[in-house]
Amino acid sequence: MEDLPDSFESTDNLAAAVASLDIPSYLQRDVDALLESAFLSLRSDVARDPRSPGYDMSLPPANHREAMLRSDVEEW
Repeated sequence: MEDLPDSFESTDNLAAAVASLDIPSYLQRDVDALLESAFLSLRSDVARDPRSPGYDMSLPPANHREAMLRSDVEEW
């Protein structure tokens, strides 16, 4: 095992490394990334203008133009 880091040279160390992984946390990051991607890819047939009265800032922007017009543009 010449190309592996020292910590992976023995089966015991490999088992310990695998056991130390926080699998639920790792999988939750995948779910969070998928949800964020889904929200950002939503499209709307209705053009919404963030500068108009009654615009709902709790909804994610429907497209890039809308995101760039919002007051929280830094988040998008």
